Amino acid sequence: MQSYQSRLEKEIIEHQKTVEKLNAFIKNSSEAIWCFDFEPPIPVDLPFDEQFDLSYERAYITEANDTVARMLGYEKGEELHGMRLDDFLPRTDPDCVAYMEKLVRQKFNIVDWES
Repeated sequence: MQSYQSRLEKEIIEHQKTVEKLNAFIKNSSEAIWCFDFEPPIPVDLPFDEQFDLSYERAYITEANDTVARMLGYEKGEELHGMRLDDFLPRTDPDCVAYMEKLVRQKFNIVDWES
């Protein structure tokens, strides 16, 4: 019978392998994949206009693959880490504004989107 500690160690190793596979999938994808976070977080129960404005004030890129980096003139996704939302999806670009409006209206849920 396996001890609790050895089972836990095995689960941790399996989890690490899964994370590594997912990271490799994202990094090597031909699709542009990125993630941004808000600091501080934005409550989703605020009025739309306030959420939209706060998104541009607080959002920054936390993850990006090389594909999206190349689309923006960079070589590696890591170069985008920390980039502010307005540098990534400029508020002066109507397509970017429409994308962010849709994102905020859908409570920051993205399913089957193309940009």
